[in-house]
Amino acid sequence: MAKITFKGNPVTLVGNEIKAGDKAPDFTVTANDMSQKKLSDYNGKVKILSLFPSIDTEVCAMQTRHFNQEASKLSEDIIVLCISNDLPFAQKRFCAAEGIDRVETLSDYNGNDFSTKYGFLIKELGLLARGIVVIDKNNSVEYVEYVHEVTNEPAYEPAIDAAKRCSLINTENTMDELVKKLQEDAGLTAEQAVVAAQSMKAYLKNKMPEALANKLDDMFNGKKVEYGDILRDKANDLADNGKSALNEMADFVDNIAGKASNKTAELLNKFADFISNNPKK
Repeated sequence: MAKITFKGNPVTLVGNEIKAGDKAPDFTVTANDMSQKKLSDYNGKVKILSLFPSIDTEVCAMQTRHFNQEASKLSEDIIVLCISNDLPFAQKRFCAAEGIDRVETLSDYNGNDFSTKYGFLIKELGLLARGIVVIDKNNSVEYVEYVHEVTNEPAYEPAIDAAKRCSLINTENTMDELVKKLQEDAGLTAEQAVVAAQSMKAYLKNKMPEALANKLDDMFNGKKVEYGDILRDKANDLADNGKSALNEMADFVDNIAGKASNKTAELLNKFADFISNNPKK
C-alpha cells in the first residue's frame, strides 16, 4: 500500500491500492440528492476523481475550486467527480455557497465502498486520503496519485494531462467501426468482415505515402491523428534530404575541382617539358 502521513504522522490506508493499468472497480456513492451513483453511470466519459478528506477544510476547498475552474477548459467528454466522506448535504451547501457548478460532488459516507475498493480510506480517521485517479472511457485506470502528506495539495497538471490524452482516444476504434460497416452494408459475417477490413488496411498502407502510412495503425486503434504532426515530420524529412543532397553536391563539386586542378597541373607540367625540350633559338 501507498505510504502517507497526516500532519507528519504515518497513517494506515485500508483497501486495495489502485495502479495505472488496472481495470477500475465499479463502486457506489451517494449524490447530493441522495440518489446512488456508480462508476458505470459515467461510461463513455473520461473521469477525473478528485479525492480528499473533507470539503469544509482549506486545502480540500482549494482543490475543489481548482478543478471547478479547470473543468471549464476541458472537452465535454471529461468530467470531474469530487469524492469525500462528507455528508451529501454538506457537499451541496458548499457548492451553493462557492458557486461550484462544473464538477460533481459525491459522498462515500455510506459504507466506504469507493475508498476501500481504491485504497483511499484512512483507518485512523475514517476519512478519504487525498489524491487523484484518472479513468479512461473504457474504465481503465490511466493515472493515480496518493498524496504523501494529506494536508498538501495534489499535482494537478499530470492528472489533467492524463485526462486529455484519454480524451483523444475513441471508445470504439476505426477497425471495429469498419468491421460493423462491412457487416451491415455488405452482408458479411463477422469473420469475413474482419478479414476484409484487415485486407483493406494493408492495401491502404501500401498505397499511402510513408508519412501517412505510419499513422494508419494509430487511426485504426482509435487514436486521434494529428495531421499537423505528419506535415511537420514530412517537412523535416525533406529538410534532412535537402541537406543530404547539398552535401552530395558539395562532394561532387570538390571532386570535380580536384580533378580539374590535377588536370591543370598535368597540362602545365607537359607544357614546361615541351618548353625545356624545345628551347627558343
